[in-house]
Amino acid sequence: MHRIAFFLLWILSLCAAQYDCIFIGSSPLMLFEALYQHALGKQVLILEEHSVCGGSWQSIDICGVMHADLGCHEIGNLLQLKEFLQEYGGCSLRSFESGTQVYFSGGCYELIHNLEQRICYSSIHLLKNHKVDRVRFEEQTAIVESQGERFRCNKVYAPSYTQFAIGDESPKPLQKHKFPHLYILIHDPTPARFAYRANISNAVRMMNLTHFVDLAGTQMQLIVFQTWNTDLSAEQFLSNLKSQNLVDSAAYILKAEWFIYEQYPSTTIQLAGNPCFEQLRTFSFTSIAEHVERWKKALAPYREAGLKH
Repeated sequence: MHRIAFFLLWILSLCAAQYDCIFIGSSPLMLFEALYQHALGKQVLILEEHSVCGGSWQSIDICGVMHADLGCHEIGNLLQLKEFLQEYGGCSLRSFESGTQVYFSGGCYELIHNLEQRICYSSIHLLKNHKVDRVRFEEQTAIVESQGERFRCNKVYAPSYTQFAIGDESPKPLQKHKFPHLYILIHDPTPARFAYRANISNAVRMMNLTHFVDLAGTQMQLIVFQTWNTDLSAEQFLSNLKSQNLVDSAAYILKAEWFIYEQYPSTTIQLAGNPCFEQLRTFSFTSIAEHVERWKKALAPYREAGLKH
C-alpha cells in the first residue's frame, strides 16, 4: 500500500506545473524578491491567499473612499530605502509632519499597484485566491499544493506570517490573530494636523490617511485607528482627537466602519539546511532595506522597465 501511494504521488508530481521559484504571499518584500528572481532568468509563480495583493499592506475601499490603507503604516526615514522605492518601485514619496519620515503619496496602494504592474509586464505568474495547503519535498525539488492544484519548483519562498503543512504532517493548529481597525470619515474645515501617532489612548496607533487618498482640500478627513477596544464608539475616538487638538472642535463624523484584519502569528519554519526552501523576514517594512543593494544588481529601474509613474 505504501509503495502504491508513493507511486501515485510520484505520478502526480510529474504532472505538476514546473517553476524555478514559488512565492507564498504577496507582501512588498515578497513581490520585490519575486521580481528579482525573475530578472535573474527564473520562472516564477506567486500564490496569494486573498483576492488582492499586499498582505497587511493591501488597500481597501471603506467609508466610501477607495484605496485606503489597511491599517497604520510607516516606512522610516532610511535614505537608501527612500531612493530605492522611488527609482525601482516607481513611487512618489512625501514627508510626514516633521520631515523626518516619508510615505507614499498614494498610500500603500501606490506601491502595490506599481509592483503588480511590473509583474503584469513580465512572465511571472500571479495566482490570487490560492492559499497554500501543503509543501512536499522530493529530492531536489518541492511540490506546492494549493486549491487542489500542484506546482513543482526548485525553491519555495515563504513569509514570516504563514501556515501550511509540510510533507505528510497534519497542519499546525494555528489561529489567525485579529486586528480590529476603526475608520472614521469626518468633516473638518481645517487641514489635517497629523499623519501618524503610536501608543495613544485606547489604540495601538492611528493614521490620518487624508493626504494619501486625495481628500486634501475637501474638508473631509479619513482617520484609521488600530485598536483592541471595539466597545468604544467612533464618537469617543473623535472626542479624544478633539481633546488633543488633532482635529477641529467643530469636526463631526460623516461615516464610520470597522475592518478586522486577520493574520497568522509569526512562525519560524524548521527547514534549516533545505536548499529547496527559504523563509524571508517580513516582520517590518524596513526589512526591505536589507535586500536593496542585491536587488539593484539585477532589477531595471521602474521607468526602464517600460512603465510610467
